[in-house]
Amino acid sequence: MVTLSSHELNLSIKIIILTSFLSYHALGYAGACLTHDFYNISGLPQLLGDSMVKTLVHVPNYRLRFFLRNFMKLFVLHCPGYHLMNVAIPILSPFFSYMVQVYQE
Repeated sequence: MVTLSSHELNLSIKIIILTSFLSYHALGYAGACLTHDFYNISGLPQLLGDSMVKTLVHVPNYRLRFFLRNFMKLFVLHCPGYHLMNVAIPILSPFFSYMVQVYQE
């Protein structure tokens, strides 16, 4: 079994976030498996906001359920309470704004 340092773990997760638009499963389960380490990554809300939430404009409506089930649900469900304000809320806020905009059209 390979063990990664905290810096290597942060770098690996940042690479996953930045390189793959279809990494919903990996990111959702990263939050579930790595809990504290995952949510402590510096700049996580900005990385996820830029790469995941802002690209939802290009996702068809029928694929939003996949995004909700495989990323958002796991991301929020496994977010430690002390990280809700600085990690989960900055991701949920633009997502909910986008959803309101989509369903008003």
